[in-house]
Amino acid sequence: MIRPKKLTGRNNDEIRYDQSFEQNCIILGKFINQPVKTLTTKEYFTLIRFYNEQTKTK
Repeated sequence: MIRPKKLTGRNNDEIRYDQSFEQNCIILGKFINQPVKTLTTKEYFTLIRFYNEQTKTK
């Protein structure tokens, strides 16, 4: 059965996405000299891939 995403309440998908995005911005901000929120979508996901590759090699 396919269940629709929960969009209301305290633990809905939108809130979890926003919290995850904010945490990512803090972590990724250490790698660039500009606010992460000003990046394009392509730049954002490229930076995530770069971060993952850097942390994987450690």
